[in-house]
Amino acid sequence: MNIQKITCFVFTLLILNSCLSLRPISGTISDKQSGKPVIGAKVYNKSKTYETALSDLIGHFYFLSPRSLFAIRLLKIMVEKEFYKSTEVKYRKFESEEIRLDYKYLIAYNDSDCEPTIDTIEGQKVYKIVNKMPVYRTGEAELIKYIIENFKYPEPLDNDPQYKVKASFVIDTFGKIRNECISKSYIKGTITPMELEFLKMLGKMPDWHPGEQNGKKAPVRIFLPVGFKPF
Repeated sequence: MNIQKITCFVFTLLILNSCLSLRPISGTISDKQSGKPVIGAKVYNKSKTYETALSDLIGHFYFLSPRSLFAIRLLKIMVEKEFYKSTEVKYRKFESEEIRLDYKYLIAYNDSDCEPTIDTIEGQKVYKIVNKMPVYRTGEAELIKYIIENFKYPEPLDNDPQYKVKASFVIDTFGKIRNECISKSYIKGTITPMELEFLKMLGKMPDWHPGEQNGKKAPVRIFLPVGFKPF
């Protein structure tokens, strides 16, 4: 057996060993605000999406990923779960990762959480009342019409129907909706399907006429409690 064949044979063994050598990927996923485990979050290798797992009842996940033969590098994993922001994590060698997920939308744990102590947007003070308040198109009737036509009432959570949403948002100086928030959650510390749909609807709403204070456009916080009567 010549040197070339021996080299080829050794290289083949290294490749096979790499394919058979699997790296355990594990960790726990929890809610960043409450610290509670997140159940059913999808976790996968970003470069090989078929390597995937779901977090269990205690937020734990586990799957196997082939080790890299040619490079020692951090593995990038993605975590996805409805209502939460998709999160990319650089998985460190031989460690069980603790991942904390943030909600896509701000959820108030207390009635005042939607309204910061110093309420600003891009350095501008956010007002509650101004000389000329923001208006949606021609007025309140148009706002009600938009909600009726665009809100999709979801299936109730655990057969517990919810008929009211209390939301808050800011109309900036360009008339755009910013910082959508559930100002008082139906279930404290979480977001219900109805609240999520309401926030999605707000995010798609056309521009308002911005508010004005002393003749200048100004960002204004709007509080919008809405009651529904599903058929």
